[in-house]
Amino acid sequence: MAQFVERRKEYRLPFEDKIVFTEGKRSFTAYASNISRGGLFVTSVDPLPIETKGYIAFFIPGQTTSLCFKAKVVHIVFDRQRCEVENGMGFMFSEMTE
Repeated sequence: MAQFVERRKEYRLPFEDKIVFTEGKRSFTAYASNISRGGLFVTSVDPLPIETKGYIAFFIPGQTTSLCFKAKVVHIVFDRQRCEVENGMGFMFSEMTE
């Protein structure tokens, strides 16, 4: 059996909160499951295509202002046959906006 190889550059923390992703005139709300310095993972049964670019906005617990990052989809997990796998997409942050 092959061993799992960790390829992440940054440590991930649990972050289960609502996010809003905006791409042009289209936007949707979803829930993140973890976050790192480089991006976050959003759970979804209908992930966006790789390289989709837009803006992700969310609140940090205990804060009153939101953070907004330019981001793009860099990773998709989609396997309806395996219930132990969380379906969704990984977003990489590229810059923070105010």
